[in-house]
Amino acid sequence: MGHILAALAEFERSLIVERTQAGLKAAKRRGQKLGRKPSLSSEQVKHARELLDRGESPAASRQVAQGLPRYALQQFEIITINHIYE
Repeated sequence: MGHILAALAEFERSLIVERTQAGLKAAKRRGQKLGRKPSLSSEQVKHARELLDRGESPAASRQVAQGLPRYALQQFEIITINHIYE
């Protein structure tokens, strides 16, 4: 009995995966952007890069992000691993 339930669960899971993949492909065809929205605007990224280029501390660029974690700045390549430990 347990084997039958396991087989049904596996089949249902495969159906879910199939429908999800079909939905993602349809969204891409419609031109929708998938995924999470960027945490920083392009203006914020530009401003933070300018601060670092002028020699400001990495903390100043983090203040531009106003409380975002360091990995958010790393994502936009504003700071590097070396900046974190300064």
